[in-house]
Amino acid sequence: MELILKGIVAGLAISIMVGPIFFGLIQLSVEKGARAGIVFACGIWLSDLLYVFAVHKGFGFIGEDPKFILLFGVLGSLILMAFGVGIYVSNVRRPMNDSIDVRNGAGYFFKGVLINLFNPAVLLIWVGIFTNISTFESHKQWHFVVAMLSVVALTDVIKAVFAAQIGRQLNEARLKMIKNTSAVTIGLFGLFLFVRTILKVV
Repeated sequence: MELILKGIVAGLAISIMVGPIFFGLIQLSVEKGARAGIVFACGIWLSDLLYVFAVHKGFGFIGEDPKFILLFGVLGSLILMAFGVGIYVSNVRRPMNDSIDVRNGAGYFFKGVLINLFNPAVLLIWVGIFTNISTFESHKQWHFVVAMLSVVALTDVIKAVFAAQIGRQLNEARLKMIKNTSAVTIGLFGLFLFVRTILKVV
């Protein structure tokens, strides 16, 4: 029970962190609707699960390899900057309804996977989590992880629904301002990650 409560607290802490994932989720939900945001979040959850299984199986050590840090950091920063540019140059299109087709849904899902999977901070978070709970039995560790991911998933859905509700009340100029702000913020996160990675390795 103790680890479940700690997992809930950790999930809430992760949920209020402001980063490229947060801005990506909010921007997409505001402009495309709650379903698009939730599909994007599903991609994030999948990449989180991939990290969980990798770190749990002992592959977290690769995050300490300088060559891996350089490759991973540069690749992640380029992906974030590319997302930022892509969002900035895209046109604001208010959907007629909240439905999405398979092609667009796959794109939103894939973006969610990429933006989370190639974020070195996410890997470090999961390595830190499993380091802190490593003294507990394996099944108890999963109690923590499941509780944490459940809270993260729930809050992501709430964010998507709430952002979509706000998006319906905004005119095109406001939507464009949110889009551009999110684009610049995500791009700056990518630039910061690139500089930090180079300085850390060099």
